[in-house]
Amino acid sequence: MSSICINEIETLFKLVIEKLKKDNIDNIQVNIDEYWIILTDQWANFKVPPKPAVGSLKEDVHFLKKSIEEKEIFSYSDFDRLATLLRVISEMQAPSD
Repeated sequence: MSSICINEIETLFKLVIEKLKKDNIDNIQVNIDEYWIILTDQWANFKVPPKPAVGSLKEDVHFLKKSIEEKEIFSYSDFDRLATLLRVISEMQAPSD
């Protein structure tokens, strides 16, 4: 089993921001909308092939901005939205192909 403490996660997020600033990235232009996602209840079950679902980056960004603008409660679903945004940034800066 793996574990990580909240302070370590906080440090990681600070490192993310520092990396983006160091590379002079202050705005992310996302050119795609829909993407495949494997739902969390399926992503570690290797006995059954996953059934991918479709996510929307436009919707993800919309809800993340809504959380900022309206000071709404940041939900655990927003964790997934933020993770997807971080994945997009990673792919844009270091393409996998």
